[in-house]
Amino acid sequence: PDYLLGRCTFLLVLHAHMRSNGRCAPPVCWQVGTGHGHHYQRWRAVLLPVTAPLTLFVAAPGLLPSVGQAGLAYSLLCAAVGSAVIHSTYPSSNVPRKTLKGVFAVMAFVQSICWLNIAAGAMVAVCVVVGIICGVKPALLGATVLAYGNSVPDMINNLALARDGFPSMAVAACFASPLFVLMAGTGSALAYGVTLNHGVLTAPVDGPLLVMLGFGVVNLVQYLVTVPLVYRFAMTRKMAAVSFLYYACFNVVYGLVVTGVIRINITL
Repeated sequence: PDYLLGRCTFLLVLHAHMRSNGRCAPPVCWQVGTGHGHHYQRWRAVLLPVTAPLTLFVAAPGLLPSVGQAGLAYSLLCAAVGSAVIHSTYPSSNVPRKTLKGVFAVMAFVQSICWLNIAAGAMVAVCVVVGIICGVKPALLGATVLAYGNSVPDMINNLALARDGFPSMAVAACFASPLFVLMAGTGSALAYGVTLNHGVLTAPVDGPLLVMLGFGVVNLVQYLVTVPLVYRFAMTRKMAAVSFLYYACFNVVYGLVVTGVIRINITL
């Protein structure tokens, strides 16, 4: 599901860039969403070192018992010192220097990962509760709600990149995001499962999994054939409509298979 949504996002990104620029023009902004006079207020920079460790402990509550109250107090003390240093060295023009920009970028990146972890954990918990209350199967929730939760933020970010004049970055993100999930996410999950099962991991083979595999393979072959031969490497609205229609068909078929309306007999 994430892969199919990524392909649809790719077409939306290209369309957004074409509408904002009228053609495939090179980037015109030096920074996404900002101009040359971009300001970053001092109070935000001062709060960043303090909120960073707190966000980490909220995202990974298992670290708090091992760190203890003394470790938490020490981390907050170091954060306070960092905030004082930033406050004293921050330029009065509210335009950070290159060194500070790099430090802020790293800290913001780490905090973003923590917030994503918090949001993902909350979403999984809500989906499990909804599934138990409504009797919805976890496979259906995973292919719909969780897939939307993973892909919609990427779609919004990529559309913003395209409108700001960064089509190459946005298009690359459309393909790199699901690729990272497939490679890093699946690889780490399999490695963790093999470790827990002492080197032996039985992969599940069921109808919904075969439906996702089949639709994914057919979609790749369809793009491989139609993009150079039918569309002549021109991403048109017709191609976008076909992609959305294909994804809608996948949702219908997958839902029918999960609910048992369509049965797929598997014999190994």
